[in-house]
Amino acid sequence: MVYFWISFHPFMQTGRILIMNPTSSFRYPEIDFFRFFALLGMIIFHAAFDLNFWGVTTYDLAHGAWLALARFVQMTFMVTTGITLVLSTRRVQARNVSYALYPRLRHAVKILVAAMMVTLITWVLFGEQAVFFGVLHFYAVALLLALPLLSFGVWNILFGSLILLFSKFFPISFDGLWAIPLGFYSGDFVSLDYFPLFPWFGIFLQGVGFASWFYKAHGRRFVLPYSFPMRLHTFLQAIVRHSLFIYLLHQPILLGLTYFLK
Repeated sequence: MVYFWISFHPFMQTGRILIMNPTSSFRYPEIDFFRFFALLGMIIFHAAFDLNFWGVTTYDLAHGAWLALARFVQMTFMVTTGITLVLSTRRVQARNVSYALYPRLRHAVKILVAAMMVTLITWVLFGEQAVFFGVLHFYAVALLLALPLLSFGVWNILFGSLILLFSKFFPISFDGLWAIPLGFYSGDFVSLDYFPLFPWFGIFLQGVGFASWFYKAHGRRFVLPYSFPMRLHTFLQAIVRHSLFIYLLHQPILLGLTYFLK
């Protein structure tokens, strides 16, 4: 990812376009911007959920503004994770590293380990409503499934759209528990967090396709019409870099804090 020396404009300096080193660790600030607000929205939504859980409030989280907030958080994380997969893989490949897949596999394993921790803890605390295929499980699997599709570039927008259409208009169901990750399970299934591959992998692939189209080797496809303060981006980057850590810790902290409001 690309980090800008001067502003939010892609490699602009005194009217010239600068070619950035694709092996560098610079970051695109707009991605950190959206992910920061997705993190903030996640914390707000889960705080409301916890207040409901302890009986302090009775927010209707399934409709209206709360549902819109949840969808914004979910969609933003899905799309930006697909984008960052493309950018990080491109950066590794540019180094001519023979084991280019290793960082991606290691990252997927790290997420999967965290997902198993979430499953264990929620099973102990909530029993049948435990998280068996939540957002972390999804990301670990999606990262691996998307790797062989990266070479299709912008065509992933079409692939993702087909998955969404199939999920919407051609629903199928199976009795086996193996169908839970796919989203095809026909039995009664209740979980605190559930992100099946159908339809969510379709949204993830659209992020992959968008990144292939918009973020080229030399920068963005076109100049964004606004600047971004360096100090603010540094702050956002510091937060977003620890997204997984924040995801794992924010709920235990919120549950503890909201408990005292009972």
